[in-house]
Amino acid sequence: MVSHRWHPSHPDLSAQIDANSFHHKGELIDALAAKRNWSPADIIEITYGVFAQASNRRVAFEQDFIGCLEPDRPPPPLPDPFFRGLRLLVEHQAEIFLRHGAEPPRFATYIDGAIFPPAESRHEWDFVYDGDIFAVDTDKVPFTGCTHHHIRGCIDVIFPWIYLAGYIPLSVFQAQGGVLKKTAIREYYYAQSEIQLEA
Repeated sequence: MVSHRWHPSHPDLSAQIDANSFHHKGELIDALAAKRNWSPADIIEITYGVFAQASNRRVAFEQDFIGCLEPDRPPPPLPDPFFRGLRLLVEHQAEIFLRHGAEPPRFATYIDGAIFPPAESRHEWDFVYDGDIFAVDTDKVPFTGCTHHHIRGCIDVIFPWIYLAGYIPLSVFQAQGGVLKKTAIREYYYAQSEIQLEA
């Protein structure tokens, strides 16, 4: 348990802080520390709900945040695509991610059950492997490597795969039957998979 002393305070402000519900002497820190069975994504989702429903004039949220953390178990994950993506990033933040930019993006179909990447992104290069493969980059959150490596003196900005891409944790990719392939001829990996999108 985190001590209340962790939160910085000043004796002269204690009464004002208590009266105006500003910092509450580290109570939010203690409430978070007690939720060891909650994932960071659980906490982000439930506290965002409090923030989103609050008045635009509200400044202090600590007591509201503490209140939403009272259940023993975290609530079910939200089905919203934004939160599903956020949860994937948070829960796999220490892992390697694969990135593929659709080429060309106009053929990519983002509906439930569609296969990504589309057939137009797949190739049969004899110098690599036989079969429909697609090029992938590897990176880790916050994606400062593969997301920018292809912009070399603004030469490559014309290529469409820079602007539309899909990310997936390597462990999830492999769990869904995806296979990585490496060749000595090119500097990046290739992949084979038939993974369906979840809308």
